[in-house]
Amino acid sequence: MKETVIKGIGCLLGQDSILQNRRTIVFVHGSGGSHQMWIPQMEYLSLKYNTVAINLPGHGLGERKGETTIAGYVNALQDFIVGLDLKNVVLAGLSMGGAIAQEFALTYPERLSAIILFSTGAKLKVMPELFEMIRNKFVAYISFFFPSSPS
Repeated sequence: MKETVIKGIGCLLGQDSILQNRRTIVFVHGSGGSHQMWIPQMEYLSLKYNTVAINLPGHGLGERKGETTIAGYVNALQDFIVGLDLKNVVLAGLSMGGAIAQEFALTYPERLSAIILFSTGAKLKVMPELFEMIRNKFVAYISFFFPSSPS
């Protein structure tokens, strides 16, 4: 696997380069996450598919600043996909990443062949306790939701 930056956006490639004869799966993490959460899926799926895990702007591994709207992340994702010259992408998104995937599918359907959604919905509600945990116990939040992350 190889970390790189495309159009100012960091990512993890499951292989050294995109193979044109393979379908490509682009993984999109949720708020506060990173490309690292997708490593187990990428290790397995990269045997048959191109796999790419984006690191959304503002979440590290890249130069672009974070966005304040889903639409902003959709535009960043479009820049990224165009930068890699990907077509017929399978977009897999978790939580906020799923909201981004849904909005991307509505905005740029010609770029996609499918979307895969995990723990998301057309309307996202976040438990107030999560915001409280992020504000007051950030290390505990990271350890709980991303157990393999360094604390």
